Amino acid sequence: MANNLHLKKWQIEYNLWFLKNVGLFNNMKHENKRGAYRIDTVIPCSYHIIPEEEIDNSYLPSELNDKYIEEFFLRSLNQVNSKIDDYIFAIGSKSTILADAFSALNSKIDFLFQSIDKKQLSNSMPRNLVNISVSGIAISIHKDKVHQNDKVDLMFQLDPEDSPILVRCDVVNIYQCEDSQDERIVGLKYQSLSEEKRRQIQFFIQRKEFEMSKPDLTHMSSRLKNRRVRVINR
Repeated sequence: MANNLHLKKWQIEYNLWFLKNVGLFNNMKHENKRGAYRIDTVIPCSYHIIPEEEIDNSYLPSELNDKYIEEFFLRSLNQVNSKIDDYIFAIGSKSTILADAFSALNSKIDFLFQSIDKKQLSNSMPRNLVNISVSGIAISIHKDKVHQNDKVDLMFQLDPEDSPILVRCDVVNIYQCEDSQDERIVGLKYQSLSEEKRRQIQFFIQRKEFEMSKPDLTHMSSRLKNRRVRVINR
């Protein structure tokens, strides 16, 4: 009986420590404070800036589907292609051979893109460093101009097994990076995100916090294991 009481005591200690460090206890007790839990991490993430004058004519689908994912990436590809065409035109004024070589390479990339299974397009998202919470996210934007009244359509994926999350965001803050004139850190707030998606983000943050606390967890587990051995051998 005494042994069982000792075992229950260390199990309770362990569970409380686990809940405290992973953040689940605090998050479940204070649902309205979930936005305070943030984490820096790297995830597949892509975005489109919606200028203020285009917001009224731009809509997101109620449900993310393969067709919209394709359109999302094609929009990005078309923007890149436009820039590449400008560069090729400029190169052509200096060397037609070099311009033809770049044009052929660009056509090859277009062909490869068209051959990608549309269901795998989300796997081709660039991996970016973000600061994420259940209420918003901060991302790095290179060269693209973004203003306070613009909106940002954001697509990101927390787990390879999960569907990408698509959400329109308000621009909250814009910070100019001191070491790069072309880079800005943009703070975004989700406009409308389902409770299911918010919980998905919440659990992702908790899992990342748990992974970062593994050294402490290993030490704690070892100490508790030794205590358990001593109790059992009494």
